[in-house]
Amino acid sequence: MALLDDSGLTYTLMREHFDALDAAAAWAEVQRYGGKQLRRMYELAIEAEPITMDHFVPPGLEEGVIVNHRGRNSIPLPLDTFRMFSKPMVKLVQHPGVVCGFNDTATTGSIGPGFFICRESDAEHAERGAWVVDYLQVPSGDMPDGWPRLKRNEQGLQRFVYGGTQDYMRKVADRVSIGMPFKGAKSLGMPFVLIRED
Repeated sequence: MALLDDSGLTYTLMREHFDALDAAAAWAEVQRYGGKQLRRMYELAIEAEPITMDHFVPPGLEEGVIVNHRGRNSIPLPLDTFRMFSKPMVKLVQHPGVVCGFNDTATTGSIGPGFFICRESDAEHAERGAWVVDYLQVPSGDMPDGWPRLKRNEQGLQRFVYGGTQDYMRKVADRVSIGMPFKGAKSLGMPFVLIRED
């Protein structure tokens, strides 16, 4: 039985489980989860302390140092390849107090990179998650070497994926977070999990 199928699971037990795993083991664990399990993870994580910028880019790292978060979403797609992605994140001198990033997926070349600014949530939405991956905002200025060309999320095909979307994040464990995408007031009901790699 998968961890998230245990009816007696609490947030504390879930956190202890994932805190005992390294990045590779945590990634292997979440491959077992579908939408039902990830929705439960998001619901349990409402009891966590608010997630902070330090979760996404640990303190002590210099600006420009990229931290990768491997992700799995619960979008009902026929191939696992399309449910896997990465969110490289970085602190940039031109954007103090936030984290910048994009979505590295199997469709980045055809649909677009989905740039975002990850910032503290507005007070009225903090119950959704303390920080939000905000596709309504994109970084400006120089990006790290090797990153795609900057593109707004209202342009091209990516507007159907990222346009108008905000992913609200909750903490699961030291390296694990869970996000729920919203468009305006509506939850899209398709959570995703991120594993921070060191």
